[in-house]
Amino acid sequence: MRLTEILLGFVRSVNDLTDSSAICRADRMAVKRYDSSLYHKFTFSWANRVKETFGYSLPKITPGKVLDFGCADGSTTAELSFLYPDSFIIGIDINTYQLEAASYRADDRVSFMYADGYYIDKYFENDSFDIVFAMNNLTDICNMLPKRFLNGILERIVDVIKPDGYLCIASMGNYCVLRLDDDKDASVISRSGRDLQYQIILDILQGKK
Repeated sequence: MRLTEILLGFVRSVNDLTDSSAICRADRMAVKRYDSSLYHKFTFSWANRVKETFGYSLPKITPGKVLDFGCADGSTTAELSFLYPDSFIIGIDINTYQLEAASYRADDRVSFMYADGYYIDKYFENDSFDIVFAMNNLTDICNMLPKRFLNGILERIVDVIKPDGYLCIASMGNYCVLRLDDDKDASVISRSGRDLQYQIILDILQGKK
């Protein structure tokens, strides 16, 4: 079964739900049906995909703290540690099988942990990260989750980013780099493509809900 079918099935099961605990349970049901080989095929995961996707638009920080939101097997997390050699990198995911594979990439600057990115505030304090990278995941849920839940997910992600920090979103080779000001208002620094999913995210983060 392809990831799109899995996600659509997940959305149908939670679209009418109103409590966050039910969403968590539905998430975990979807994880049980997760197939990593299909996931990486669908999302076009490849070596050096961060550099090839963002190119010269990659934010520059020295040193800092970087979050890989939905790290899967840790390949992107490892690349981020190369791109940000003076920073500490954390990869999070809800798939324990992928995290087990990722653990072999851990070192003194790279760590992995189980964390539900939809409720990231449960795991990290506000203003924890200089950059959050979301590679091929945030855009996938834009048209699938009820708007009120998507709003909450994005607000919680913004909370854990430091003022003047960055949210870097990518999907299918396109990207969007957002910078937060002192008041956590988002502005576009660089962007490729005009996908509707990016515009949905931008509208929420810029207060056009």
